[in-house]
Amino acid sequence: MPPLTEAEVQVGLVAYLDEQPLRNHPDVRWFNGRGSYHGPPAVRPFVCSAVDAGSCQWTPLTREESTGSGYGRARILPAWKSGGTSACHGNEWLAEDSYLVDGANIYEGPVEPFVLASHAECTSPATRARVNADGTRRIEAEVAKQVARREEAR
Repeated sequence: MPPLTEAEVQVGLVAYLDEQPLRNHPDVRWFNGRGSYHGPPAVRPFVCSAVDAGSCQWTPLTREESTGSGYGRARILPAWKSGGTSACHGNEWLAEDSYLVDGANIYEGPVEPFVLASHAECTSPATRARVNADGTRRIEAEVAKQVARREEAR
């Protein structure tokens, strides 16, 4: 399937992004929660949590409700989700809850590196996964709440 286009990058878009090129790109900043370990780079689902004047912010998603430390994750309800395909996201995308890995864990930078990192995306523009306005408000609130814990990872 085709990767994202710059025009598609909007708040609430969900895409599989390859973290390695994002971590290596000089214009992309990535953050972890203070003292937490993010793990090795992987291709994983992300949700676009902000877009502004050619820049964007993405937050990784997981299906795991909490971390090993018991920290509760922000939940993305099935009612807030649309799109996706069973081949890409599994049948779980629409039926099960998803969670932010951590509101302190974000990647931000120009749109172009995120488009390039979407080479593994397995939906078409017509079937892209999305989170609606209620879900994006929840995501934005969690990202804002975790600012004090955020530290640049490189």
